[in-house]
Amino acid sequence: MSIRICISKLIALSILATGLPLAALAAGPALQTLEPGAFREIPQGLDVNVVFVGFSGTTAVDTSAFKAAMPATYRSIHRYPNFYGQRQSTGNRFNFNYTVVNANATYADALFGYLSSAATAKPRTLFQEAYNAEAGRGARQNQRPLPSMPARNRPNAARKHAI
Repeated sequence: MSIRICISKLIALSILATGLPLAALAAGPALQTLEPGAFREIPQGLDVNVVFVGFSGTTAVDTSAFKAAMPATYRSIHRYPNFYGQRQSTGNRFNFNYTVVNANATYADALFGYLSSAATAKPRTLFQEAYNAEAGRGARQNQRPLPSMPARNRPNAARKHAI
């Protein structure tokens, strides 16, 4: 007999000698996330960082009111069945944890400076025209750089910022 056959017989005998049923060895570890044959919702915590840029002072935005208006959770759904009126969950639940930060004026100046230098004049889209046509709004020029920003945040032409 070869040494391999002897070793394999010895291993088989030792497994049988321990008294473990072979079904337990074949089953593998117990599932902790999935439950075969049952629907299970899997919760996931998500940290969401919100940065306000260009607002004057830390009290310009009421952060507690902002957080209260944001959703605390989201349950994802299968989109196509929902389109036909059959709402089906995918089993994912996201629990949101919001952190709100106000960027300082230096960062705001650098960001808006970069956006000004990267912007290209384009004709307004149909959606921008409809937005400007709403009561209380109105465009003062036929073309504007996109993205637009308040005049107080536009830097001088000679001023350049790197972010």
